[in-house]
Amino acid sequence: METTGLDPRSDEILQIAVVYGDGSVAINALTRSARHQSWPRAEAIHGITPEMVKGAPPIADVSARVAEALGGADLLVGYNLVFDIAFLEAAGIALPTCERFDVMREFAPVANRRVRGAGGNRSYRFQTLEACAKRYGYVGSPGRASRPHDALNDTQAALHCFYAMLEDDGSRYARAGQVPYLDVVARRAKRV
Repeated sequence: METTGLDPRSDEILQIAVVYGDGSVAINALTRSARHQSWPRAEAIHGITPEMVKGAPPIADVSARVAEALGGADLLVGYNLVFDIAFLEAAGIALPTCERFDVMREFAPVANRRVRGAGGNRSYRFQTLEACAKRYGYVGSPGRASRPHDALNDTQAALHCFYAMLEDDGSRYARAGQVPYLDVVARRAKRV
């Protein structure tokens, strides 16, 4: 999704996309902001202008379709799901009770870039979706060039990376025992 900013309590969804596990597009919609006339900082990132969403429906008018598209899921996959879920909940969209796979969080150990945190603890640094997509060879969907910060492209890239992680046990990128997504991958692989 693309938003007017980073705070789900005051910012709003401007573009939302839902893609099923088979790659088919359930939803790709622009939505009009009810509280903001402009969002220059966010616009500089995703390129969605107030003029582009002027005639779009508000998220409230799209929320039932989003909830229906997500409703039957046994797994939600996304990149930075915490962010997306916070905005979906703020918009009043009901989410299914199911397993969740945050590609961003699971990719961090694969990328194996560490930062020193509080108390000298070292943790993995989150990487951009662009970096993850590059690692796993995502170049865009057929007939559509890859463009970061487009909700549909980002959703398709996250799904591509998820499937690439299913196929890859992580051993090429991290030592054994360092890749926490392997348990999820093992469970999913049995169902795919």
